[in-house]
Amino acid sequence: MPRKLKPRKYGTATAESMSNAVDLVLNQNYSVRQAAVCCNVKYPTLQRYVKKKRSNLEGNIRMEPNYYHRQLFKDEHEE
Repeated sequence: MPRKLKPRKYGTATAESMSNAVDLVLNQNYSVRQAAVCCNVKYPTLQRYVKKKRSNLEGNIRMEPNYYHRQLFKDEHEE
């Protein structure tokens, strides 16, 4: 009898919660782990976004995962 695998959860954090968590770390002096717990995001992901934001303070950073580089077909063909 085969075992049942748990489905993987990729990209569970919303852009809003991720930007709130990054704001907590950069502006309100929370640690990365504290902000991750408060905003319900995973701390390694939050650490990566904080690093991006620190290196590019004035630029706009997308706070959501980019899955388009792994997409095999165009959006019209996916449906």
